[in-house]
Amino acid sequence: MRWLAEARQFFSPGLSSAVRRAAMGKIRGKLEKMQTEETTQKPQDGKS
Repeated sequence: MRWLAEARQFFSPGLSSAVRRAAMGKIRGKLEKMQTEETTQKPQDGKS
């Protein structure tokens, strides 16, 4: 899943907490969107 790779970039140690907080907001939105989609389609990615 592409968003997972994006999420990993957000947790690099060089980022400030403000940037990380903004990133978490985006990730949370994506997660909520994915959860609704999972009711119709299962994720292909087995790595979690």
